[in-house]
Amino acid sequence: MTPSQKTKISLLVAAGILTTIACGTFSIESPETPSDQIAAATEAVHTDSVISSPYWIEKADPFYGVRLAVPCFWEVNFPEVIYPSGVSYPIRNYTEAYVLSFPRGGGVWENGGIKIDMTFMDTTERNLPPGTSMQDFVDSLYQGDLDVLDYSSEEVVVNGQAALHVKMESSYGPSEYYLFVVSERVYLIFGAKEEDFSHPDVLGILDSIAIGADTPVNVPDFLPGPPPIGLAAPCIPDYAEAVIQTPELQAENTACGVDSFISLDYLTSNVQQKLFEKNTGSLHHDHFIHDPFVIAYWQSEGMETTPDYAATTFANSLYQAAEYGGLTFTKDRGEFPPLFGMPPEVMFGPDVKVAEIVYSEGWGLDGLGAALLYFFEDECGGYYWHGLVFAGQHFDK
Repeated sequence: MTPSQKTKISLLVAAGILTTIACGTFSIESPETPSDQIAAATEAVHTDSVISSPYWIEKADPFYGVRLAVPCFWEVNFPEVIYPSGVSYPIRNYTEAYVLSFPRGGGVWENGGIKIDMTFMDTTERNLPPGTSMQDFVDSLYQGDLDVLDYSSEEVVVNGQAALHVKMESSYGPSEYYLFVVSERVYLIFGAKEEDFSHPDVLGILDSIAIGADTPVNVPDFLPGPPPIGLAAPCIPDYAEAVIQTPELQAENTACGVDSFISLDYLTSNVQQKLFEKNTGSLHHDHFIHDPFVIAYWQSEGMETTPDYAATTFANSLYQAAEYGGLTFTKDRGEFPPLFGMPPEVMFGPDVKVAEIVYSEGWGLDGLGAALLYFFEDECGGYYWHGLVFAGQHFDK
């Protein structure tokens, strides 16, 4: 995946690393609202499928009271317990089992997968006073972030509520999201891959968001798009049966490691060695790394990217081991950062099988950062490196 495949996943995630333009540029205008974009998109995509709304359902966050509508077969993974500021909650049209059905990764985006990330952030964790404006909050996210090249924002109205549409250019590529005020201290970030913001379903979910109790959920009135290839949506008659899989997808889903599986110890030790040596280009060739691969930033944003792009990011941005004496690695939980008391396993949600987590220090251009490396087990019993969470200053250690 190219930088355009970025998604603001930010499961929990941190700041960046390279060359910043101090305050960015801003254009405060009166642009199209999401509703205008939805009308144009649905006219082009769903011209014969306008319905009242039986195929959309309402969901509510149990802690902040944010409500929204999603297609009836989508997953909304709001947490059962409140987590620290910066944790992201995925909204997607596929299951974790679907991701793991590709034994060596790949195929989710190519077969119609869509993912949105909802991130709640607290001003106090950025040393900002209650009532900080949306613009000042955005400025605080990127001030001193050496990886941000430029960013802009514009005021928009979403379901009758003020929001800020932010576009950012970094060394990892472009990204965008919508920022809402939830309370005097809490902000909501609604992010997705750049190309997904033109999809009617994503725009419909965005325009349905209701922050306050006095704002009704704006339930879309069009037929949602189909689920990814190979998945069914029983709640919608048109999608009750899964679309026939392509021969290529069937082969991937049934291969189940026809090549010999590698042990977990072999995988983790080889990944560590390749990172230490900055020999990351061979990670994909050796089937060590998942596609898509997750690069997440502690208490900030993250992305899903291709193994090749991830390898380039490792070498060019996330660490400079040769200049700063190399990386260190440990599986000893006593050496892990406290993460505000949160088990590191929960960063990727409850539906995945975490096989191993490795804590590593010496990351970043200055060598003062750290990363948590996540190794998962797929449904075939194979192991792979799924992603990492990066922190510029050793998390909260």
